Amino acid sequence: MRELFTTDVRVEVAASAEQVRAAVLDLSTWPQVHLRTVHVEYREKHENEDLVEIWTGTGDGLVKSRRIRRRWAPDSARIEFAHETGDGREDGMRGCWTVEPRPDGTTLAGMLHEFTVAEDAMATTGDLVTSLERGSRDFLGALKHAVENRAEIVRLTTTVRSSGFVAGPARTAYDFLARRGSDVGPAIAGGPPGPALARVLVPPNRIAYKQLRLPETVEAHVGRWTLTENQGGVLVRADQVVRFAPDAAETREELRKTLTAEQADRLHAVKAHVESLTGSR
Repeated sequence: MRELFTTDVRVEVAASAEQVRAAVLDLSTWPQVHLRTVHVEYREKHENEDLVEIWTGTGDGLVKSRRIRRRWAPDSARIEFAHETGDGREDGMRGCWTVEPRPDGTTLAGMLHEFTVAEDAMATTGDLVTSLERGSRDFLGALKHAVENRAEIVRLTTTVRSSGFVAGPARTAYDFLARRGSDVGPAIAGGPPGPALARVLVPPNRIAYKQLRLPETVEAHVGRWTLTENQGGVLVRADQVVRFAPDAAETREELRKTLTAEQADRLHAVKAHVESLTGSR
């Protein structure tokens, strides 16, 4: 016998329902907005439905993934979701995000979950409900902050991008980056002790990472390596996005120079390793 459980968390957002809905649907910003989200990939993408894989950090440097199917109607106040993979404790995890416009122009944003639990797993249900409610509050709180402060966040965000051609197989370059572990990307110094970076391998051509423990001057730091096979070799591109704390914008240029230099060192290391094996140096 299975028992049905639900959670329902809501928050008022000082923005239109259209803006809130767009922020939920736009997965490209999730790693920058949501603390635990390390990386997101589309597995299917249609006009009013998608299947996405979301990797989240656990706080100890480990990363877990889950696949979620989302469905919505044009201009609907509901975006429904259903987990296609889970942690084994629950069954049929599903729910929706809701965006209810208010007469004063604000929006009541909600996150609802519904799931069943087998009788032999009932002992852990309380912990699961608590975890879901905490996760929903964190998600909606981050969503609220991102939507209400969009212009300020754009002002405080900087991108570091560089690329280089490597005369060798893309697989060799990818394997070299994958073996670097948590050193796959530069971590901004000054964060609390513990694993600095969580990373996600997406063979054969992408590696994403996110800094989990940040200094007070930085609110988000994510990065990605992308490898594109080219004639005679591979184009290796490195991207980082950093969002500064509001009172630390004056450090932007100095940090940008540091990250650019560290990124260039890693690109050089990839090139040197691959080309030494292929005799291209």
